[in-house]
Amino acid sequence: MNKLKWADAMFAAAHGQYGPRWIRAAAILQEGTLWEGARHCDIIASIVAAGTVRRVKGEQGFVTNKGEFLDRKAAAQLALSNGQLTDKEFNRARLFSEELWSP
Repeated sequence: MNKLKWADAMFAAAHGQYGPRWIRAAAILQEGTLWEGARHCDIIASIVAAGTVRRVKGEQGFVTNKGEFLDRKAAAQLALSNGQLTDKEFNRARLFSEELWSP
């Protein structure tokens, strides 16, 4: 798979390549707050650096361009249905950010 850089993937998505609903970013829902970023590890570092918690226990998933939080399974289904991923590129039930874009 020729993965796009995160910024390039966001540009393509914003210009209609993936239809009306697409994965915008990795996300963690931590104590009612939605944190976003390119990778879950980066988000965890941001949460810890913010000093709000010592240990991140939030749910890892993704956020759509509409602001919806999706767990990894629902995000995988969306990415397959809208063309962000193809069946050839993806063979798991749960999505990981590395499967959508390169660092």
